[in-house]
Amino acid sequence: WLTERTNLTVPDILFTTKAKIGWIGHLAPLTGVILDVILVIMVVASRPFVRRSGYFEAFYWTHKLYVPYYILTFIHAPNFWKWMIVPVVIFLIETLTTYIRSRGGTVITKVSLLPSAVTQLVIKKPQGFKFKAGDYVYIKIPVIAKYEWHPFTISSAPEQEDTFWVHIRSAGHWTKTLREHLLTHYSPKKTSASSSITSRTKRRASSLAWFSRRTSMALAKEASIRKRTITKDVSIKVFVDGPYGSPCREIFDTEHVILIGSGIGVTPFSAILQSITNRFKAGLVTCPKCTHSWCHAPRNLMNLKKVDFVWINRDQSNFEWFSSLICNIEKEQSKEASLKDAISMHMFMTAAPNQYEVNGVGVQMALDLVHNAKKTDLLTGLSTRTQGGRPDFDKLFREIKKKSTHAKIKVFFCGSPLLGKTIQQACLEHGILFSKEHF
Repeated sequence: WLTERTNLTVPDILFTTKAKIGWIGHLAPLTGVILDVILVIMVVASRPFVRRSGYFEAFYWTHKLYVPYYILTFIHAPNFWKWMIVPVVIFLIETLTTYIRSRGGTVITKVSLLPSAVTQLVIKKPQGFKFKAGDYVYIKIPVIAKYEWHPFTISSAPEQEDTFWVHIRSAGHWTKTLREHLLTHYSPKKTSASSSITSRTKRRASSLAWFSRRTSMALAKEASIRKRTITKDVSIKVFVDGPYGSPCREIFDTEHVILIGSGIGVTPFSAILQSITNRFKAGLVTCPKCTHSWCHAPRNLMNLKKVDFVWINRDQSNFEWFSSLICNIEKEQSKEASLKDAISMHMFMTAAPNQYEVNGVGVQMALDLVHNAKKTDLLTGLSTRTQGGRPDFDKLFREIKKKSTHAKIKVFFCGSPLLGKTIQQACLEHGILFSKEHF
């Protein structure tokens, strides 16, 4: 219709101003074409195959095209400014707030390179930095990438003074670059904890020599991995934006929670378990006339009465970086019965055969005998017995519901989406609420 009316070709209409359409310089057709091109570029660059394959900077810089996009839209449509005012004002306020919150930055004071390609960063708290268990932050480390912000869950408790932690698994380009940079540029020093972990692993490997050749080889390999566990005192500039809330904040409003973490998905629950333990310790009362002590139920736990913690990993190395926290909780539980009643732990190692498999019956019986005799799990060194194979969530939820005295039970899950769907289906069947933490 337009070509007939103006006697112009389609290219003339789209790529020139001959059609004289538009309120500024007759640029409506041409700006429309450019807007389409920009939109296609931004959509393609936002796809997972770009963002998660080492090309985050391509995603970042192409999305800066939103600036010319808004300008061109203003030129393209005469009434666009009416719809643009409120979103732009909100955007400018958010941008200014982010700049103020992250201005000045802070420093990473210590790093630990842990098994399973996990890196722990100990970051000095910025002035006025307050967070709740389960919150996350965006961090930018200029020495790694000047413009990239990445979100990570805070893995330390809010009660910890001066510093907070994040645990980062080397999965993408930025996280791998960070770990390689730390390995290359800073002199490592073995900690006493690393040495004790290594020696404990060797003892476990020795104890299991009779177990099977395959298991012994796996433990020997794990001992070798843990020899490389190192801690470094550093001073690296870092910018922090946050904290931001997450669904995990609802945990303290729920009477009975089931925390399910898969691999590095345990990080939000790390902070929560530490916080619960710290609150119980703060409520510890000692008799002035004797050494007897007891703990009042902490009022700051709000509605939370019971926690079932489920951690699923493939092999021993994945348990190691978090085992020190679990060990500390078990020590506190041995001192205070109320904490033992409040937190129950369930560990699963998917690479190990379960008791229902033909090749796993003898293995599990042997592990049960050793655990009953020494009260120590040979696979992890913890008091909690590690179960082989994948968890049977139908059986697990049925047992938890049978023991529970609380009307409301809710699962908080952080891990792979596929596992999340399985757990969500089991929750529906048992009438348990479900919440997923994205990571």
